[in-house]
Amino acid sequence: MTPNNVAANNKQALRVLLIDENPVFLRAATAFLQRQSGFVTLRTAARMEAALVGARDFCPAVIVIDPYNSNLQGLGVIPRIRTVLPQVGIVVLALIDSATYRDASLAIGADCFVSKSNMAADLLPAIHRAVRGGGDPSPAAVAQMVRAMAA
Repeated sequence: MTPNNVAANNKQALRVLLIDENPVFLRAATAFLQRQSGFVTLRTAARMEAALVGARDFCPAVIVIDPYNSNLQGLGVIPRIRTVLPQVGIVVLALIDSATYRDASLAIGADCFVSKSNMAADLLPAIHRAVRGGGDPSPAAVAQMVRAMAA
């Protein structure tokens, strides 16, 4: 796990752990997040085991992860994160941008889902929503709420 200190004097800033097996994307996402204000420390990892071991000491507010990477073995990694760090916000940042993947990510415990193609516009707001615990409702959940309100 690699530490990157950003705005170290800002006591209100977030701690973010970014996990992605693609080193090119990891560097790009790291550079993007480092340019944003409000992050005390950003740590990165390419492998889940290293990330979970380091996360216990780092205590991130949010983990940004692409669970569809080959070394993470799919969405099953999200419950593992919840077991180790139950209070952490989880943002799925995935290359695959479909309602099926979004709904599955949210149903298994992610707070928010962001497509990598929309990272610049959507990642920072998703991180802040995940910290507050106000994740994205799935379309099915929205439809259910609308039906309940209409009844």
